[in-house]
Amino acid sequence: MPLNNACMPKTRRGLVHAGYFRRQSQLPKSGEEVMVLIAEALAVERERRKRETEETATQREVGRAVLQALLQRLTADSVPNWHFMLSDDEISVLRIKAANARERVGSWVVDPEMKLVFGPHTTEWITAESWSRVVDEAVEITAKVIVDTETPEANAPRLRIAHP
Repeated sequence: MPLNNACMPKTRRGLVHAGYFRRQSQLPKSGEEVMVLIAEALAVERERRKRETEETATQREVGRAVLQALLQRLTADSVPNWHFMLSDDEISVLRIKAANARERVGSWVVDPEMKLVFGPHTTEWITAESWSRVVDEAVEITAKVIVDTETPEANAPRLRIAHP
């Protein structure tokens, strides 16, 4: 609503009397919607946040269930020198080196869009219909990462020193 400076009472140069706004806000305008009261706005905002909290909790539950299913698939067969560990909301993929040393290769997490993510690799969205495909895809990506990690770079350039 544009302010009409000509109608506003002024107390000092450039200042408007606060009572003017109180009177103006109490007057209903013809053809305009009634103003939103703070109590209404608070109730709407609280309900929205409650709904978001419930949705977030549900998403976390679903994500955790999918991560548990993935962990079961990854640990179903023994993979020498590799360990998979579920902690909080991620599965860590660890390479076991000599003398109990572990190298963390990466981790599976569920992103806010409800996809499984491992570094640059992303699966399709997790839905009631797709969760099994998502787990299959994650197992395949994990196998690729393991093979990539275990395989030395065959095409890496070798330094050749010319002998005179």
